[in-house]
Amino acid sequence: MKPSALIIEAEFYPPDLLHQLETKVSIIKSSAVTQDQLRSQLILNNTEILFCGLGINIDESLLGQVTNIKYVVSPATGINHLDIDYLNLRNITLIYLGDFSKKISNVFSTAELTWSLLLAVIRKIIPAHASVLSGSFDRGPFLGFDLAGRTLGIIGCGRLGLRVAEYGLAFGMRVVVCDIDKAKTANLKDGISAASLDQLLAVSDVISIHVPLNEQTHRLIADSEISK
Repeated sequence: MKPSALIIEAEFYPPDLLHQLETKVSIIKSSAVTQDQLRSQLILNNTEILFCGLGINIDESLLGQVTNIKYVVSPATGINHLDIDYLNLRNITLIYLGDFSKKISNVFSTAELTWSLLLAVIRKIIPAHASVLSGSFDRGPFLGFDLAGRTLGIIGCGRLGLRVAEYGLAFGMRVVVCDIDKAKTANLKDGISAASLDQLLAVSDVISIHVPLNEQTHRLIADSEISK
């Protein structure tokens, strides 16, 4: 009998991957959006493998009564939705994208989305679109400003932060970066300079944050930092 695997948001997985997976496990597709819903499904299906999403915390309150679970698979590099200590205590194996950094080194979807959101804010695209839908064609309130010649600050110089820095260069921006790991800022491309966090905050017109959410980075940017 094949082990059971419950997959949240299965619609985001490539069909061919799901087909391959079905040769090894029995797949249950879940639309759970709360811990209570997910817990009930895990228990009902004697689930051994959970492919989780980001919307439900994977911790003792979810898994305390789930006796058969052996693996948790998370399709993300972040782990702030996962209670690592509890998973280790239960000897539940965690598999997540952070374990495959080399294989995702050329995956830049998040960086591209970051840049699209930046442009949407700078050029006021969302309110401008809403204005047009309402029948108004006054572009005056939605001009925004040019990025060329301005300074982009990047906090976190990993795969995504450095990619966003390259987008800034392509738009003619000055780029300043900072990272607690000084090795990541030692050999930067021409046009990208390293700075302390305070220096970056003082000179940047636009700031993009690319660090994991944890106790050290929680509230990294607040009113006091913005005022600099």
